[in-house]
Amino acid sequence: MFDSCATIMAPNGGPKDTIPPVILNFEPKNNTLNYKSGNIILEFSKFMNKSKVIENIFISPSVPLKFNWSKKTLEIVFNKALQDTTTYSFQLGTEYLDFLGNKPEKAFNLIFSTGQSLDSGSISGKLYSDKPDGVYIFAYRIDNINPDTLNPSKVKAHYRTQVGTSGEFQFNGLKMGKYRFFAVDDKFKDELIDFNSDQVSSANKDIIISNKKERFNLRIGNPIDNLAPTLTNAISINQRKIAVMFSEDTL
Repeated sequence: MFDSCATIMAPNGGPKDTIPPVILNFEPKNNTLNYKSGNIILEFSKFMNKSKVIENIFISPSVPLKFNWSKKTLEIVFNKALQDTTTYSFQLGTEYLDFLGNKPEKAFNLIFSTGQSLDSGSISGKLYSDKPDGVYIFAYRIDNINPDTLNPSKVKAHYRTQVGTSGEFQFNGLKMGKYRFFAVDDKFKDELIDFNSDQVSSANKDIIISNKKERFNLRIGNPIDNLAPTLTNAISINQRKIAVMFSEDTL
């Protein structure tokens, strides 16, 4: 009976723990070149809500991942070989929680390359919103396509990052080129823009990423309702009246 597993619980009494979790150590180191390993290691300062951490992990280019926990340490294993001479951008977003429900102050970013050099494109900015934390910034590279054909409701972004409570965000390790940026609250967490339900806005212009440092601002907008109303039901009340119901309010 005394050898049974202990349950992790907050101690009784005293002030509530409101300290944000941080990552104490990680591997590989940021800006690592010729990366050959098959995993990423994160050591947290506190016991974490494991499912919330995993929900907020993403990597560009996309790679299938497997997760192994040991106390406060998470091993992220690549289930597929990485591409040669490619810069990878790994991020743990701002919506993950420790065991007591505390959020981090900012996203964690890590870039590394399987080749001898890193893509060095970088851009930063600020999202203006009453509640910016948790909003995603999607970045689409458009210099290799006809920009008029980009449909972010069907195509996932080449890169994405998540905004913290300050509204600040930053992309590192971008390929040089021309990009289109969107701020999206991504309610369905499907990495696509649903214009009928997601709050969304775009930068006021497409931006060329070069060796020059760039910065831009965004302000989140309301969902765009472009669905036509439909008749959902009709009921005969009497010989002269029919009650008609629509899918949304109509004029």
